[in-house]
Amino acid sequence: MTIINSDRREAGVNALRGGPLNLSFLGLLDTPAAKDASISATCLPDVRHPTINTYARGRCDFSEDAFSVTANSAVLIDGASGLGDVNESGWSSDSQWFAHNTAIGTTSHLQSAPTVAQAFARSLADLHSVSPSALIDGTHPVEFQPAAAGTACRVWRGNVQVHVLADVVAVVRHDGGVDVITDTVLPQIEETMFVAARQIADEQGITFREAVNHIGHLKVRKRTLINDEDHGYPVLSLDGSGVQNGLSASYPAGTVQEVLLLTDGYAAAVTCAGVYDTYSELLTAINKDGLAAVADKIIDAYTADPDFEKHPRFKAIDDMTAVHLRFA
Repeated sequence: MTIINSDRREAGVNALRGGPLNLSFLGLLDTPAAKDASISATCLPDVRHPTINTYARGRCDFSEDAFSVTANSAVLIDGASGLGDVNESGWSSDSQWFAHNTAIGTTSHLQSAPTVAQAFARSLADLHSVSPSALIDGTHPVEFQPAAAGTACRVWRGNVQVHVLADVVAVVRHDGGVDVITDTVLPQIEETMFVAARQIADEQGITFREAVNHIGHLKVRKRTLINDEDHGYPVLSLDGSGVQNGLSASYPAGTVQEVLLLTDGYAAAVTCAGVYDTYSELLTAINKDGLAAVADKIIDAYTADPDFEKHPRFKAIDDMTAVHLRFA
């Protein structure tokens, strides 16, 4: 298995063009109930279309994850929860507004942008132009401004192209093995926060879950780093400054069997919840039992750990979203 992370940054993807899209499905999750869908696309000449399955589950009455798929592309966004009660967008949260509109816009730009990264950049530029002024004029601290992790995959002139920003995960099974494409910068920052929370828990004789409430200053620091325009982190934000730091990969379409796009809430099956040891095992389980069955195992693991002791985390459960593209 090849791990492509922040230590291996490829310089963009090939500038390719393709034909029109013939199918669109937008995931807008408004309830905590799980939703899944299956899409079988009719192949267009010279374009290799995948069959796409999706899963989405919000942790509350709305989700800050979003996905949008077409016949030959998929976009997955994980909005970062805001640190304050400020809501300028009129949505359930500004991060929800940001995630869903970024997914929609990126999907549109994937039809013509030379690279997947440029599709993200163009979408953010569009969104910036219609943003509530308070989100971009410095009225509120940067840690209150929306940000997101994200990934997109498209089939374009005989190639499967993937671009990943922050801690979402793209898993590509191809003739050469399985590649896991994700950036480790933000998880490394979170790990320092977990260490601090564990120390507080030990010193005060409280649970890890209780200790998480004592590291708010570190959460603010993290979000300030993420949203600062000079951060250099591979995240999506309204100024678009992090897009160029994402991870890109391109594969001949005939060599790719499947692509799995995951928000960190679903990737927890391998990371935080530890249901599976590797992403290869996760792919096998999904192909055997389906996306929803795997999500249920994550929920079971968290339910059995109410104090966050076995599975250190910041939330009882996170939004979980996955998009699975399978090529015939």
